[in-house]
Amino acid sequence: SVNQIKNHFEQRIAEFNEIKYINSNVYKFINNNVKKIFNIYLKKIMKQKIINKYFNQNIYFLSPSDYGIHNSLKFKSKVFFFDFEYAGFDSSIKIICDFIYNPSNKIYDKVNLQNAWINECCSIFSIKNPYIIQLIKPLFGLIWCLIILNEYKYTKWIQRSRANNNLISNRDHIKKNKFVFSKNLYDIILKEIQNVKL
Repeated sequence: SVNQIKNHFEQRIAEFNEIKYINSNVYKFINNNVKKIFNIYLKKIMKQKIINKYFNQNIYFLSPSDYGIHNSLKFKSKVFFFDFEYAGFDSSIKIICDFIYNPSNKIYDKVNLQNAWINECCSIFSIKNPYIIQLIKPLFGLIWCLIILNEYKYTKWIQRSRANNNLISNRDHIKKNKFVFSKNLYDIILKEIQNVKL
């Protein structure tokens, strides 16, 4: 539901409290920009009756969650997917939107590819009105602005550096690039919000 999206967002926001004094510029961006716009936009779309109607009819399924090209291998003419540690019972709308904003898929700034993806997914999941995806997807985009900044959180950084030792010597560079990317994605989402017909 929209409330679950809101709760997920707020949980991610709370996890950044640890950087309040260490990376104050990132913390301010998160609270003064991402959080502020999320709450303003959420309030606007909650006035749309179609929201609750859609979520009452939403299709739930066993989802790989972290679904994308980065978690696939092509062998001969077949594509195999792997990396299912985030798999679970999920909403069709979440996987549609997560695929769009996952930086590895590189369609977050390509409107035509997004529309093709949305239309195909609406067909698969029997979503009769693609407008609902356009309406709700900026909320997921703002969540991705936070996901991109995970390297700023100490516990997340430790997990990632254990998986890849090469990251340790490049943390400052990686953090800087992630911050720039998150701000760029935020700007893209602001434009999307302006184009949503409410």
